[in-house]
Amino acid sequence: MAAVARLLGVDYLTFRSACYGLSRPSEIIRERTPALLGVELERLFTEDKLAEPKRSEAVATR
Repeated sequence: MAAVARLLGVDYLTFRSACYGLSRPSEIIRERTPALLGVELERLFTEDKLAEPKRSEAVATR
């Protein structure tokens, strides 16, 4: 995971959190991970984690 995070140019803890479903994957993670791993985005993250955040979640992450 640390090596993939470095290749993606993101913080390891941010990447790990997204992988374990603790947070929504950032735009960079959503864009770069499928290309790097050769796997479709939908196979990497659940549908609810790929969905746009609800208003209350968006405010909480600012």
